[in-house]
Amino acid sequence: MKAKTIGKFCAASVAAAGAVLISEYFSYRFIFYSPRGGQNDDHRLMVALKSKEERDRSIAMIDALNEKPFERVEITSFDGLQLRGRYYHIDDGAPLAILCHGYRGTPSRDFCGGADICFNAGINVLLIEERAHCTSEGHTITFGVKELLTSLRGHAGR
Repeated sequence: MKAKTIGKFCAASVAAAGAVLISEYFSYRFIFYSPRGGQNDDHRLMVALKSKEERDRSIAMIDALNEKPFERVEITSFDGLQLRGRYYHIDDGAPLAILCHGYRGTPSRDFCGGADICFNAGINVLLIEERAHCTSEGHTITFGVKELLTSLRGHAGR
């Protein structure tokens, strides 16, 4: 009788562990994995705009930002990936705004209005293309955790 109870407990434990693994896999695939599909399309607006005019105005602002001259910048992360961004130089010695887009966003889509405000105020702008987004390498969205580790490791020897 005792062996039967232990067997049921073991079977239930294996089933529970399997359910946890399946849950973790799907969480990774739907939350952290970035297949580089439509999420990188600047014209794919994530929020429902109230009118065609709002959509057209947003797309025009996105296109204007993408047409503005910029310098491509990149760093190599501690795990060997090229992380990229766009630097818009307005004036020597001007303040710098470092803008990080949102979850599954793009710099142009998320900052088409904000970057223009910075430009008009004479502020240089760095638009970061986060890991697994746009032209930066990688397939796992890390919400900046791995980039923080790169930064901390870079300062550890100082």
